Amino acid sequence: MNNPLPLQQTISTTMTKQELLTKYEQDRTRCTVYTRVMGYHRPVETFNAGKQGEFRDRVHFEEPGKPSACCRQAEPGS
Repeated sequence: MNNPLPLQQTISTTMTKQELLTKYEQDRTRCTVYTRVMGYHRPVETFNAGKQGEFRDRVHFEEPGKPSACCRQAEPGS
């Protein structure tokens, strides 16, 4: 029986970042990043150069002993 889905490729950890970007360039897509501004969400790409710089310089607060929200993983079975 033929598997209609392509097998996932494994990424070698010995490749540099630039080699990975070049090798998988055709698979990459542009991602729109949103952030909350004054109670509503806006795409960062619409910000002027100064606001984009402020966004890049942000420091995220992490409570000691707790995983950050971006690092939490779904509970098994959920």
